[in-house]
Order: sequence, then structure tokens, then C-alpha cells
Amino acid sequence: MTVHLTEFLLARIAEDEAVAQGAVDPDRPGTHWEWIDAEDDTPAVPDLFGEFLDGRASLRTVEMFPCKNISGDLPGFALNSDEVSVGSARHIARHDPARVLAECESKRLLIKRAESLAEYVDATREDGTHTYERTLTRLLAPLALPYADHPDFDQSWAV
Repeated sequence: MTVHLTEFLLARIAEDEAVAQGAVDPDRPGTHWEWIDAEDDTPAVPDLFGEFLDGRASLRTVEMFPCKNISGDLPGFALNSDEVSVGSARHIARHDPARVLAECESKRLLIKRAESLAEYVDATREDGTHTYERTLTRLLAPLALPYADHPDFDQSWAV
């Protein structure tokens, strides 16, 4: 069962990674996104009360357009601020491909460390019982919770 859990997690992480990589436009490369005021190419921050520069902001990649206050029209993504709510705008920029890719890598590292810890716990038990699978499941099951709606999710992983 535990092997299935790690396989399940690694498959979901790979899917998240593929989606994040697919969000990067080859014509406008970059994984760090931010909203930019289309009038002066400065960062646009939506206010707390729903206004978002009256639709003048567009989502841009920092890598492609690192300079602020430059003249001329710069292409943005097809998504402009008049098409999304303030909450959605913040979520989109905060969970840009760079962050998702970093989270995928950190989850993989956590799985490796959990496997090492479970091996250590199993090897050092004086009573001779093997607890690798149980230890690994207890450590990794919380990582599976965001994928609870996936058809391969095992309800025994719910904590």
C-alpha cells in the first residue's frame, strides 16, 4: 500500500509539474508572473476592495520583461485584469509556474527524506517488527490530501 502512496504522489506531482510547464508561453518565456499596469509598465497590485486599475493591468513574465518604466507597448498574456476578479488575479500571480515547480521539487525531496526516515526507523527497531510501510504512510499521507478527488486516491490516506 505504501509503495502505491509514493507512486500516487509522484504521479500527481508530475502532473502538477507538467501543467506548470505548459503554462509557460514559448513566445513569452518565463515562469515568474506579475500583474503590470499597461499604461506605465509598473507592477499593478489589486486593492483589497475590488478595484484593479480599471482593467488596465495585464499578466506578464518577469523574465521576459524585467525592466520597469520602459516605453512602448509590451505584449501581455491574453488574460487581462478586466477578465478576472481581484482574488483570482492575486491567486494567479502568486501561484505562477515558478512557485508550482519549486513546490513539486520540494515535495519530491520530502518523499525521499520520508523514505530514508522510514528505513531508519524500521532498521533500528529492537523488537524486530517492520514498520517501514506504516511509518512512510503516516509521514506522507498528508501530501495526498490535495488529491483526494483523484480516482486513485485511497481513503485510508485521509488523516
